Amino acid sequence: MKRFESVDYQLTATADVTVEQPGQTIVARSTPTATATLVPDAKGGTQGVLTLDVDITAGGGCLCGGSSRVDYSDVALSNLATGKVYRLDPISRMLTG
Repeated sequence: MKRFESVDYQLTATADVTVEQPGQTIVARSTPTATATLVPDAKGGTQGVLTLDVDITAGGGCLCGGSSRVDYSDVALSNLATGKVYRLDPISRMLTG
Protein backbone atom coordinates (compact mmCIF):
# COMPACT_ATOMS: atom_id res chain seq x y z
CA MET A 1 0.00 0.00 0.00
CA LYS A 2 1.45 3.30 -1.12
CA ARG A 3 1.49 6.00 1.60
CA PHE A 4 3.39 8.71 -0.28
CA GLU A 5 3.69 9.75 -3.95
CA SER A 6 7.44 10.19 -3.45
CA VAL A 7 9.85 9.85 -0.55
CA ASP A 8 13.04 11.80 0.12
CA TYR A 9 15.96 9.82 1.55
CA GLN A 10 19.25 11.09 2.91
CA LEU A 11 22.44 9.06 3.26
CA THR A 12 25.01 10.39 5.76
CA ALA A 13 28.33 9.15 7.11
CA THR A 14 31.63 10.15 8.60
CA ALA A 15 34.40 9.56 6.06
CA ASP A 16 38.02 9.21 7.16
CA VAL A 17 40.46 9.29 4.24
CA THR A 18 44.03 8.12 4.89
CA VAL A 19 46.54 8.74 2.09
CA GLU A 20 49.93 7.09 2.35
CA GLN A 21 52.63 8.35 0.01
CA PRO A 22 56.37 7.82 0.20
CA GLY A 23 57.50 9.85 3.18
CA GLN A 24 54.12 11.10 4.41
CA THR A 25 50.67 10.14 5.60
CA ILE A 26 47.71 12.52 5.28
CA VAL A 27 44.43 12.00 7.12
CA ALA A 28 41.26 13.98 6.44
CA ARG A 29 37.75 13.67 7.87
CA SER A 30 34.53 14.80 6.22
CA THR A 31 30.80 14.28 6.66
CA PRO A 32 29.39 13.72 3.17
CA THR A 33 25.66 13.52 2.50
CA ALA A 34 23.57 12.49 -0.47
CA THR A 35 19.83 12.84 -1.04
CA ALA A 36 17.43 11.23 -3.48
CA THR A 37 13.71 11.37 -4.14
CA LEU A 38 12.32 7.90 -4.80
CA VAL A 39 8.87 6.87 -6.01
CA PRO A 40 7.32 3.94 -4.13
CA ASP A 41 5.96 0.97 -6.07
CA ALA A 42 2.39 -0.33 -5.59
CA LYS A 43 3.45 -2.14 -2.38
CA GLY A 44 5.16 0.96 -0.96
CA GLY A 45 8.73 -0.24 -1.50
CA THR A 46 11.47 1.86 -3.08
CA GLN A 47 14.91 1.23 -4.45
CA GLY A 48 17.66 3.49 -5.65
CA VAL A 49 21.35 4.35 -5.55
CA LEU A 50 22.93 7.07 -3.43
CA THR A 51 26.64 7.89 -3.61
CA LEU A 52 28.77 9.64 -1.00
CA ASP A 53 31.51 11.65 -2.72
CA VAL A 54 34.81 12.23 -0.91
CA ASP A 55 38.23 13.52 -2.00
CA ILE A 56 40.32 10.32 -1.98
CA THR A 57 43.56 12.35 -2.11
CA ALA A 58 42.75 14.10 1.21
CA GLY A 59 43.58 17.37 -0.53
CA GLY A 60 47.03 16.09 -1.51
CA GLY A 61 46.66 16.20 -5.32
CA CYS A 62 47.33 12.71 -6.71
CA LEU A 63 48.02 9.27 -5.29
CA CYS A 64 51.27 9.09 -7.34
CA GLY A 65 52.50 5.68 -6.26
CA GLY A 66 50.75 5.78 -2.90
CA SER A 67 47.53 4.39 -1.57
CA SER A 68 44.33 5.79 -0.16
CA ARG A 69 41.92 4.17 2.29
CA VAL A 70 38.40 5.47 2.89
CA ASP A 71 36.64 4.37 6.08
CA TYR A 72 32.96 5.26 6.37
CA SER A 73 31.48 5.11 9.87
CA ASP A 74 28.23 6.35 11.42
CA VAL A 75 26.51 5.42 8.15
CA ALA A 76 22.77 6.11 8.20
CA LEU A 77 19.93 6.20 5.69
CA SER A 78 17.06 8.47 6.74
CA ASN A 79 13.52 8.46 5.36
CA LEU A 80 12.81 12.19 5.50
CA ALA A 81 9.04 11.67 5.15
CA THR A 82 8.69 9.46 8.22
CA GLY A 83 11.82 10.35 10.19
CA LYS A 84 12.84 6.66 10.31
CA VAL A 85 16.65 6.22 10.45
CA TYR A 86 18.31 3.01 9.30
CA ARG A 87 21.80 2.44 10.73
CA LEU A 88 24.11 0.75 8.21
CA ASP A 89 27.34 -1.20 8.60
CA PRO A 90 30.69 0.62 8.32
CA ILE A 91 32.37 0.46 4.89
CA SER A 92 36.10 0.51 4.02
CA ARG A 93 37.77 0.74 0.61
CA MET A 94 41.45 0.70 -0.35
CA LEU A 95 42.64 2.35 -3.57
CA THR A 96 46.12 2.42 -5.05
CA GLY A 97 47.64 4.91 -7.46
